[in-house]
Amino acid sequence: MRRTPGILTILLGLFALYGQALAATPADIKAKLKADVVMTKNEKLTIDRLRVCQLVRPKDLGGGTTEPFQVKSHAEAPADIISRDNFVSLLAEIGVNLRVSFARGHIEGMTPRQALTALRCKVIDTPSGPIDFEVDIRMDNDGMRLEVTETATGDKNKQSQLWSQVLGQ
Repeated sequence: MRRTPGILTILLGLFALYGQALAATPADIKAKLKADVVMTKNEKLTIDRLRVCQLVRPKDLGGGTTEPFQVKSHAEAPADIISRDNFVSLLAEIGVNLRVSFARGHIEGMTPRQALTALRCKVIDTPSGPIDFEVDIRMDNDGMRLEVTETATGDKNKQSQLWSQVLGQ
């Protein structure tokens, strides 16, 4: 049996985020693809998302899935300091890093490749019960701050980076 190349596996995992679109009609898909995700409010670029997620444990690590959990995320940056493209690009990189860290933190022995595809999420419009995790990303003239809160316990993980650190300069 031929193995799927690594990059293809990663891309397939990322496309799984949009799995709900596969069951939609072509008009629904087109509307979703055309809809803006980044909004401009009060001269700030913003993204607000709500997702329901599950961790899928690889078969070689025991298999199975976690109970579904909900993640609310918010990101914002002044529109005069960052382009819309760079805003989206940085958030995509942060998202990949969070996926890997979260999965590897909850399933011991997981490789980065496995971690990229282990977290399965679907965007939803409204929560069905309490939010389990909140992710808040704020960008300003100096850099960016990331805060992840586990709402049940109130535990927070905060990280700050200057733009020179983010851009590797």
